[in-house]
Amino acid sequence: KLFRWWKNDDQQYSTPLEQTNTAKMTRPEDLELEGEMNIFQRPRTALIPMFTASFSAFGSYLVIRELWGDRHSSSSSSSLAAPRSSMRPPLVRALLGFCVVDIIGSVAYGLSTIPTPHWQTHVPYALGNYETCEAQGFSIQFANVAGPLYN
Repeated sequence: KLFRWWKNDDQQYSTPLEQTNTAKMTRPEDLELEGEMNIFQRPRTALIPMFTASFSAFGSYLVIRELWGDRHSSSSSSSLAAPRSSMRPPLVRALLGFCVVDIIGSVAYGLSTIPTPHWQTHVPYALGNYETCEAQGFSIQFANVAGPLYN
């Protein structure tokens, strides 16, 4: 019984299978999880992905910068960067694509709960609306599918 959904009239919790005719559905804010987070833990779980995702995006940016090389300078500091006139090898192009997908996913994860609709009062830092939530979900799913495909 990890998730308790229904309240009886005498305020006893029961699962949907044990419900009676007098059971009423509660608001999402009233639902209880065993081991529910307290008011100090919720903001932490919203802030931690912001930091870890920024490290991931910065690391991918550094890889892209190293692979892309300086195209305007005559002496390139990168040994992997191709000359201006030739195409890059397939492995380098695949790695560049993977890094771009990783940056997209890292930004989506890094936004954490910010795109969540603001009327979700139980979610800390919820400032968005339905469209921002959908855009974040699309970006995360895109990165979850495209990342392993590049790998």
